[in-house]
Amino acid sequence: MFTHKGKIYDYVKCNNKALSGSKNKSKMKTRGLVSFELLIWVAALILLAMNSVPEVDAADHFSLCPLANLGFDWCPGCGLGRSLSHLLHGEVEQSLQMHWFGIPALMVLLYRIFSLSKQELVKRNLIRKEKYYV
Repeated sequence: MFTHKGKIYDYVKCNNKALSGSKNKSKMKTRGLVSFELLIWVAALILLAMNSVPEVDAADHFSLCPLANLGFDWCPGCGLGRSLSHLLHGEVEQSLQMHWFGIPALMVLLYRIFSLSKQELVKRNLIRKEKYYV
């Protein structure tokens, strides 16, 4: 038992609505939406899977890399997108030639998508939250 604003509440029966007096509108608005981060990662992997990868590493291709646009020849992330694209097309050897970090990056992205998906399902009460939830 505890008191709040002169009222006595039981720990078991108390929730945020009873304490705040509002309906917590922010949760109600986002209830039907999927996580923005989840949408971005899924869309990125779909686009990389649909992308046709050039056979050779052309130096004149368009790049969003700020280091490449500043004129630097080497960037630690250059080739990672092409590596993921090759990997999603099943071309493991060419993926490793483009960037050695393509396989671990794909594993990290797939784990993040799984984790966000599981959070969404728990939030919507479609699966129950386990004791050792990631």
